[in-house]
Amino acid sequence: MSTCGDATDDTYLRLYGPSATQVAANDNGCFNGYASRLTFTSITSGTYQIRAGCYFTYSCGGTVDWTIQ
Repeated sequence: MSTCGDATDDTYLRLYGPSATQVAANDNGCFNGYASRLTFTSITSGTYQIRAGCYFTYSCGGTVDWTIQ
């Protein structure tokens, strides 16, 4: 998953697994230097939660183009 498309602010992606623990995270994984890309292969079945926010404690807004494959 990524915000690489049209992110206009410094995004940060977190993925939480079925036990509510963080299993992956990414900041600045895209070509533009501030959008995020997260790659994860699940080995445990269950519900996963994606949390998208801004880097550190910065506020952000604007447009985000999501890609989830």
